[in-house]
Amino acid sequence: MTLFQAAVLGIVQGITEFMPISSTGHLMILKQIFGVESRHLEIDISVHFGTLVAVFVYFRRDIRYLLASVVNAVSSHDKKTLPFKYFSFLILGSIPLGVTGFLFESYFKERTVQNSTLYSAFFFTGILLLISELMSTRLKKRKLGYISSFIVGLGQALAVIPGLSRSGVTISIGILLGIERDDAVRYSIFLGAISILGASLYLVLKQVSADRLIIDPVLLFVSALTAFITAYIGIDVLIKLVIKGKLWMFGIYSIVLAIILFAFQGSVIL
Repeated sequence: MTLFQAAVLGIVQGITEFMPISSTGHLMILKQIFGVESRHLEIDISVHFGTLVAVFVYFRRDIRYLLASVVNAVSSHDKKTLPFKYFSFLILGSIPLGVTGFLFESYFKERTVQNSTLYSAFFFTGILLLISELMSTRLKKRKLGYISSFIVGLGQALAVIPGLSRSGVTISIGILLGIERDDAVRYSIFLGAISILGASLYLVLKQVSADRLIIDPVLLFVSALTAFITAYIGIDVLIKLVIKGKLWMFGIYSIVLAIILFAFQGSVIL
């Protein structure tokens, strides 16, 4: 892997991780183009680490307040506070992905490569984004609750299918459930951070069994740094675009990309 390839992988990971356009799907395409083997887990760990740090830095005040409130709620045995409930929503919403990711991740990845279903997942993401944008003004607004957080979590569980955007599905479902746009996108990002943390720990454990570090540490640092910078910018852009009702832009992009992938299936891209 070259320095340029490491930087590009980091940039694409950072941009697409929280944007509703599937980071996994984009990285699969790039890895095939660059000839980066999937067994080289170091690059996956580095780009995931970069995006995770971006979330902690961007939402540092929110995370600090949330964790402090949860600790206070537990110590005072007052679990009815809003921060503790929100923490419960995050745990509840993370369960479905934890289960499906553990059971079916390898299956879906193999099916995607063999049956060229990647373009279908991109297409579905685009359609879902357009539907949620069209329906948003007709829906009754409601607060995030236990049921709605779990339903959004069920949507996130579909993210084991490469090309199906985790953030695209969770934000769209949140909007379709009537959750305010700002709440929907922030809940999606926090859920994503938890999933990234879990995936990173999983990849680290797999890498521990490897004999040696295959990729140059400098390249790993570059990929992590570029992922951090672009993810930090991407989070800010995403929140603003969702609030302004611009999800349709990502929907059109995903549909066009799906059409391109469909046209070139069987080629170097797929």
